Amino acid sequence: MADGRFLTISLLSSGRRGTIERCLVSLAPFKEQLDTEIIVVDTDPNHDGEVRRILEKYADRIIPFEWQDDFSAARNAGIDAAHGKWFLYVDDDEWFIDAQPLIDFLKSDGEKKYRLAHYPVRNYFDEAHTRYQDTWVSRLFWLAGKPRFFGKIHEIVRPVEGNAKLVSALAGHTGYIYRNEEDRIVHVRRNLGPLLRQMEEEPREIRWVVQAMLEYHTLKDADQALACARRAYELLEGEQGYDNACLRGFAAADIVRLLFVKEEYEACYDEYRRLRRDRKNLGHTAAAYMEMAASRAAYKLGRLPEAREHCGQYLADRSRYQGEPERSVNERLNFLTETFENEIYETVRMMLFQIDFAEGRNEAYETNRLSALWQSDRTRPQLQQMLVSAQQQDEHFWKLVRAIVEADTPGHDPLDLRILLDDHEGKRENMPAYFRTLFSQVNPLILDTDLWRIGLRRGAVMDERIAEIPAAKWERQVIEFLSGRNLGSIREMAAIMDEVYMGMPDEHYAFFREQVGQIGRVAADAQRQAEQRQRQQSARQEMKQIIDALQQKVQELVSAGMIEEADKVLQEIQKYTGMMG
Repeated sequence: MADGRFLTISLLSSGRRGTIERCLVSLAPFKEQLDTEIIVVDTDPNHDGEVRRILEKYADRIIPFEWQDDFSAARNAGIDAAHGKWFLYVDDDEWFIDAQPLIDFLKSDGEKKYRLAHYPVRNYFDEAHTRYQDTWVSRLFWLAGKPRFFGKIHEIVRPVEGNAKLVSALAGHTGYIYRNEEDRIVHVRRNLGPLLRQMEEEPREIRWVVQAMLEYHTLKDADQALACARRAYELLEGEQGYDNACLRGFAAADIVRLLFVKEEYEACYDEYRRLRRDRKNLGHTAAAYMEMAASRAAYKLGRLPEAREHCGQYLADRSRYQGEPERSVNERLNFLTETFENEIYETVRMMLFQIDFAEGRNEAYETNRLSALWQSDRTRPQLQQMLVSAQQQDEHFWKLVRAIVEADTPGHDPLDLRILLDDHEGKRENMPAYFRTLFSQVNPLILDTDLWRIGLRRGAVMDERIAEIPAAKWERQVIEFLSGRNLGSIREMAAIMDEVYMGMPDEHYAFFREQVGQIGRVAADAQRQAEQRQRQQSARQEMKQIIDALQQKVQELVSAGMIEEADKVLQEIQKYTGMMG
């Protein structure tokens, strides 16, 4: 820090030509508004001249570094060359989407009260950047205290002590975009090897265990992830300090979460009750997540009062969190980041509604509440599924349907429920209009067959509704329907088409029948092949039993000294073996 620079940005470059310039350009606002130096630790000695030109254009210094399969060593090369008071480290597959909040924090007087800053990184999972997950990271810290990076992979920095600031900047990251699933698995396994070696070298270093747990999550290996979560929790037993509490809470929450994912609901709920005794030492984000998971497990087990209690505790925890977001920033690890976000919040609200409905409470029919649930893209499918899977359409069921219809949610008209309700009440005057609108909104062939039969029964003139569909659109709808249905569903819809074909355009009916016929022929061929394979398998099994019996006979004959007879039986065995191929 000899020349008194305010900020050092250290960029670890592996020669990614497609992303390096985007990264460096996004750092320009820091240089424009703050006393900033950009250092590039260049780990790729073989990059082309274009990459070198880009680095020289934007960087203040380029430090050649021979790659050693050790991220910490490369990061520390950046620290060793830094002259700044603050240190920010980035990779060449990252870039700042919005750096200004971070710059504003560093320019403010409040900067002096903090030693560490967190901001979200948006991890993209596809080239179109439509699928992503935001994760909070700690990449900006004071250089006082001589901090160093540790760990060959998923490196950590120590010591960094003092207050942490939550900053609403945003960075993007494309390092989790893979060509295919095999490429993703190879990448994860490559990371897992160094982690497991670090766990052997430092068996009590909790962060390596946690990172291995996350890698096993990525591999969808729930058993290994659960073993790591249990080990992490045990390693932290008796450890003091807020950071240890955050990791301990993360491990505890993951134990409960993984048992639920494995559908071991009794074990999930038992572990929750064991771990909740340590609630005050887990951090309130993990504790809240565990309440949510416990509510789902209790609901699956039919323990509705307990499920309601856990939902209430989660909502109370969420209310406290909203008033002090910076307090829990260190607790927002991996999936815990989403603990207080709308998706989980609405899942809990939906569960409370399901409990009210199951217990017959009047709160389940409150119009404003139903309107909010029906309007949400997250809870509406759950609500629809609950109606579809209702055991019986009793007055309890119809009361709920009527309440949803009367909620009159803008933009989400429950036409299918209006049709059900009018049919239940014997009304038919609105049926043609309902089905005309429904057919214009969705592929009519994927509608539940019960709705079709209501339309036929209540004078919705279904053949005329089909006639209103242009031929090209109808053909697309037929193909879409046939590609996503089993043979039973196809036959059921074919029977309905046979009922309404008189009023359908001839080409509509002919195309539908032709496509169904092809599906039927393919299914029949597949059935014949399956039956043939079954017959062959049965014949082979019978022959194997005969051969086993003959081999036993050979042993008995040899034991009795009857060699010639044994030889004859062996020849018979060879005949059967040849028949088996």
